Amino acid sequence: MTTIKDIARLAGVSHGTVSNVLNLRGNVSAAKISAVKAAAKQLGYQANAQAKSLRQGGAKTIALIVPDMISERYQLLYSGLNQQLLKQGYVLELFLTEDLEENEKKQLEVLATRQCQGVVIVSCFDDVMPYYNNLSLAPEKIIFIYRKPRHAKTFYDIDMSEGAKHFSDIIKTKKYTNVGVFTDLLSFYSVKKFKDNLELTLNNNENINVYWNATRTRESHKDAFDFLQYPAIDAIICTDFEKVKHVRNAWYLGRTDNCPPIYTFSSEELRFEPGLYCYPIGYKKSGTDIAEILISGRQPIAHHEPVILDHLRNYQESSAGTDKEINLLTIDSPSSTALKKLLPHFYRMTGIRAKVTCAPFDELIKITENEKQVAGYDLFRVDMATFPRLAKDLFEPLNNLDETLSTCLNNIPANIVNRYSRVDDVFYAIPFDPSVQMLFYRRDLFEDQKIKRLYFERFKRDMQLPESYEEFDRLAAFFSRLRQSGEINMTGTCATIGGAEMIATEFLQRYYARGGRLLHEKSPPCLNKEIALPALKNYIESLGYARCLNSTWWQDSVAQFEQRELAMLIVYMNLFTDVAHSEISPLIGYAPVPGGAPLLGGGSVGISKYSKNKEQAMLFLQWLFSPTIVEQTGLLGGGSAYINNSCSTGITDFYPWSTLCKQCFDAGIRENHAQNGYYFDLHQVEYIIGKNILDVIHHDSELIACVAEINRKLALL
Repeated sequence: MTTIKDIARLAGVSHGTVSNVLNLRGNVSAAKISAVKAAAKQLGYQANAQAKSLRQGGAKTIALIVPDMISERYQLLYSGLNQQLLKQGYVLELFLTEDLEENEKKQLEVLATRQCQGVVIVSCFDDVMPYYNNLSLAPEKIIFIYRKPRHAKTFYDIDMSEGAKHFSDIIKTKKYTNVGVFTDLLSFYSVKKFKDNLELTLNNNENINVYWNATRTRESHKDAFDFLQYPAIDAIICTDFEKVKHVRNAWYLGRTDNCPPIYTFSSEELRFEPGLYCYPIGYKKSGTDIAEILISGRQPIAHHEPVILDHLRNYQESSAGTDKEINLLTIDSPSSTALKKLLPHFYRMTGIRAKVTCAPFDELIKITENEKQVAGYDLFRVDMATFPRLAKDLFEPLNNLDETLSTCLNNIPANIVNRYSRVDDVFYAIPFDPSVQMLFYRRDLFEDQKIKRLYFERFKRDMQLPESYEEFDRLAAFFSRLRQSGEINMTGTCATIGGAEMIATEFLQRYYARGGRLLHEKSPPCLNKEIALPALKNYIESLGYARCLNSTWWQDSVAQFEQRELAMLIVYMNLFTDVAHSEISPLIGYAPVPGGAPLLGGGSVGISKYSKNKEQAMLFLQWLFSPTIVEQTGLLGGGSAYINNSCSTGITDFYPWSTLCKQCFDAGIRENHAQNGYYFDLHQVEYIIGKNILDVIHHDSELIACVAEINRKLALL
């Protein structure tokens, strides 16, 4: 076996240097790091992970004790825990009890011989003292979940009380009189609260009979047959999806009539089945939350699931059709691509055919300004840059059609509603695919031991994510130089200079980061010369070490990142969805943009005031912004302003940067109208800025003259 001595001899360094390099520690020069790694590779050295773990004080292990891995809540709890712990270098060890106290005692005996940094338990015990007495862990590192034994100091649970209210409302609305409820044992804290809340909300209705059946998972198949003794069950409520399967099996085998509708708590996975209605519970989110509690030490906070209420009230499922067709005009984007895939569902639910037409950005603007062409469409998606200027002339106020449409805005942050939906406090449109700039980077480069050392040797500071454009430019130039020397195969970043609007965007993000604004107390818009000149100078200088793409949109720059050609890229987050499904997805890092002033993008959908199908268009909006379609659009890569989407584990698994949405949207800027009600053509403003900067790029203008010319042209608007 190759030893450290062998590596040291071949590399010409000390044993200590080899140890420091292999264990990622110590103040070792980039040259010695290269020598040690080359020698280790040549000798075929492989680190002994077990020995390394012992030297570092033991492996970082978390134990999970659950009754089984059949139930989806335990499967997803494990998945959420494991996913989060792996990122922090922990190993998750699984212990199963079959929900039997004797089995749990045996597993605890095994666990007591292990060195764990934390334990998560769904316990059969009535008291926590067997764990506190037998494990050498602080009580806050022993987390009980779902069941709360006596004296538990750290407990985490899911709140089912809102679900109880939701099911109670359904029972009353449907006028059910005999309801069966199939639950876990009442030793589950959340189940006991669910029972109390359901009884409380139904307490005043003497016409409703509720039949309770509480059982453990392993007895569910047998106990499900108990419901068969009740002859007139109108509906059944289950606390998990496994019980649904047992009830349906029992009904099929033991009754000749059809099983009544079943309402159940389940995972966030969609299930489209006749007679089944699911209330989503974030089981996987519980796992990620608990992992953060163990790692960071913060106190657990109960995770409240939102009530899922569908906004579709007026349609009936139909396959016959109504001979109606509505037309939506939008731009080609990940959101429009996702929408097209879902249109058959709209037809199935309403019998109305919907057609989505995509046009280039400039062409769409021209159509909205041509009354004859406008008449050919019922709905328009317009960019937020032009929304305030177009809204009054293009859109029918939505409250004129149906006041309940405003409920579509309930789960959208107020700052987005104000920018994308309202003009002069009139509700014209609903945010369709709002987006915001983020910094995407190759995480492996920022974690590379040698690259970090090379950066330190050059700049005498640690390599960190950039918080300013000065730091961003320094990193971009550094990575580009490493490419030239053959150290890496990536350029630092790229610039899209094939379109005036693209250039304006990449300049304005630097301008805003310095505190600049287009709008001031007096109109028209203009650049602040003292801020614009250094921002423009830095932008032009950055082109010297960026890969310049003569493209009219950012897809090419995103493709360069996906093809492993770029170390960093600042781009609108919705354009990055395809990269999430590529082979480099595990290497993607993400962060707020340098300077903390990202540009907002995306647009809104409204109903044309010239449409002859306003009722059908209204149904389309209700469908488009129903929770099911909003979530599916997000899972298919489309944008969304809904708060729930940025918390959905299904979406964050694929697009983890969505967790930064709220932070970035709150900091976002796009000056599409002045506070005094003055509306201007931001699209034209950005064209003027970009066109004049393009002259500087082509050496046809100087910086001072460029800013002056921009302000001169803006003054004429």
